[in-house]
Amino acid sequence: MISPIFWKTDFTHFLHPVLANYLNRLNGSLFPVFPWLNFILVGAIFSKYFLNAAANNKESKFIKAATVTGIIMLLSGHLFYSGLFPGSLTSILPNPVFFIERLGYVLVFASLCWYYTRWRNVSKSFVLDASRESLLIYWLHLVVIYSATWGKKNLVDIIGQTLNVWESIIATLVLMILMILAAKVWGWTKMKFPNYATKAAWGVVGVLFMILLVS
Repeated sequence: MISPIFWKTDFTHFLHPVLANYLNRLNGSLFPVFPWLNFILVGAIFSKYFLNAAANNKESKFIKAATVTGIIMLLSGHLFYSGLFPGSLTSILPNPVFFIERLGYVLVFASLCWYYTRWRNVSKSFVLDASRESLLIYWLHLVVIYSATWGKKNLVDIIGQTLNVWESIIATLVLMILMILAAKVWGWTKMKFPNYATKAAWGVVGVLFMILLVS
């Protein structure tokens, strides 16, 4: 609820730009703390209650409740943006209802992943591979989309809002497959060559930190 207020506040008046840039998008940050911190907090809460449910043999009941809740949330979000509500409400940025809608999709997809891993052998599931390397996937997909490595432009600048629904779905699936393959390769590398993997990870972190200092 406070994110719309923080969204309009220029924190460079109170903080150094290095810190202010983390709080909202006024200075170019793609995923600032407000409102994206919400997903981290919800993830922590969801994990706590999921583990409690699993420990009490109520895991299936918990997932069913999460699925129903997610469907209600995402449908409510779509209804909110269907044109029934005035623009004075729907134009609020970042909109709390938009967050609820996105969270609804997250809950539904999380539940689908749970059902999939129950259907398949967990040890061979691509869902497990992706979850183990979620930090790598999160960082790498942002680099692919937003890094200015394609003729000093990123993919967002090159493609823009030109894709139709089916093209967007195909592009998303291609990116997901690439990220899952990257997770599988990195997970295999860490298992087979743990010492080299550790050195490689610290090397990448060091190089990125140097780039941050000189850019």
